[in-house]
Amino acid sequence: MEAAQQILRDRGTGSADGFSVNMSFTRQEGDHLFHNAEVGPAQDTDESPMSILTLSPGEHLLHTNKFLRLTHIPEEEGLCMTSSDHRHARAAQLPAPDNREDLVTLLSDTEDAMYPFFREGSAEDYVKTVAFGVFDLLKRTWTIWMRNPKSSDPLLEIPLLFTWNT
Repeated sequence: MEAAQQILRDRGTGSADGFSVNMSFTRQEGDHLFHNAEVGPAQDTDESPMSILTLSPGEHLLHTNKFLRLTHIPEEEGLCMTSSDHRHARAAQLPAPDNREDLVTLLSDTEDAMYPFFREGSAEDYVKTVAFGVFDLLKRTWTIWMRNPKSSDPLLEIPLLFTWNT
């Protein structure tokens, strides 16, 4: 985890933009833990500000293109923030995902016609979801859809077969 933090902080220059990274380490003992790192742009400093949240089994986090913890960093208002707010509001109306099926149902939701989770692009909303993927650490697979999972099968499922030369 320390090496990941050093890379994300990018000491010396920092990042020019903000982003979010989800991580899990498959070789750790015990329960799988998940980590969400919010990384902000380096402003008047030589490294990126960062906040890491660790999630245990049974917990979940929804992160939709806006800072949830680095709230001191100003973000531009507009389509991205409006869409993020709408998706968080829609998720609050639904039960928390408890399994893979629940997660896919949430992330393929289109109930909010103007700002759905799975965005297919329209005249009003030029943004389109290019791909949607689910990592299953128990099955060690990565399943990818290019169309809404609500109405289509996955495009492919990739086995996660890691080998390390140490």
